[in-house]
Amino acid sequence: MHHPTIEDSISIERLKSYEILCPSCSNNEILGAYHWNLLMCQALYPFIHSAEVALRNGIHTAASNKFNDENWFDFVVKDGKSKAIISDLKKELSRKKAYTSNDIIASLTFGFWVNLLKQKTYRDQFNPERLWPDLIPQVFPRYKRSGDDDRKHIFQRFEEIKLIRNRLFHHEPIWKFKNANTP
Repeated sequence: MHHPTIEDSISIERLKSYEILCPSCSNNEILGAYHWNLLMCQALYPFIHSAEVALRNGIHTAASNKFNDENWFDFVVKDGKSKAIISDLKKELSRKKAYTSNDIIASLTFGFWVNLLKQKTYRDQFNPERLWPDLIPQVFPRYKRSGDDDRKHIFQRFEEIKLIRNRLFHHEPIWKFKNANTP
């Protein structure tokens, strides 16, 4: 009779990615590396959570103030994918109950907010509804402006946070990126 092991529950394929931390190690040591990763994820969760909420609320507050409208996203968000996300979200929320702009804001993904930092539409100098660089001082009050493309630097940092967040929330090794190939 086969007695299931923890390796059976986690899967050998998932544990294989931890072998890089423990070359020539026993299954127990590889399992230890897996649990070490869980502890690392646990330690990072409050930071990731705070970064996500601060970005979302910072952009929403600053944009609401700039445009004097809590539903600023209805006319500022121009790119097709982001508009579709908002439209789908509104349909989903309307099936459940009446909703407010805060319900929409809270339901949008971290990727949505990071995308707002990236898109050219939101930084075009000829667009009266642009977000960047106008909102940088309000959204990132402690950011020391360099005069260079500040929005690009901020986007790159949040893109890194998003990659770590996705690894964390999808239960992947937090430490493993494309160039991680040694212990």
